[in-house]
Amino acid sequence: MRTILLVALLACSVQPLSAQLYVGPTDINALDDVYYLQIDLRCLFGGFYVATVDYGQPDCPALQQRPCRISLENGDQMQFSSKMAVFNFLRVQGWEFVETYQTGDADGLDAIHL
Repeated sequence: MRTILLVALLACSVQPLSAQLYVGPTDINALDDVYYLQIDLRCLFGGFYVATVDYGQPDCPALQQRPCRISLENGDQMQFSSKMAVFNFLRVQGWEFVETYQTGDADGLDAIHL
């Protein structure tokens, strides 16, 4: 009886783990047709980085990129302390690094493919 109870308890306690990567209000890990991302990193005043994501969605308005940035579930924009913090965050979310290149812009914009 104890064995059955233990097995039932373990079965109920196991929860499926799934990473969530929000771009604006959209959890792109839940989308079936997204396999690659392009991440544009921009350093803000104060040294924090924001990551704008292109996963094939309709273009974001040029002056309003907030909806295309990595965000929390509630929609608040995430800020990262370094470029490597973005890499680590995305790896935890299940994304794998493919390549990076620098666009050559004077504003410090980098593009990362995942």
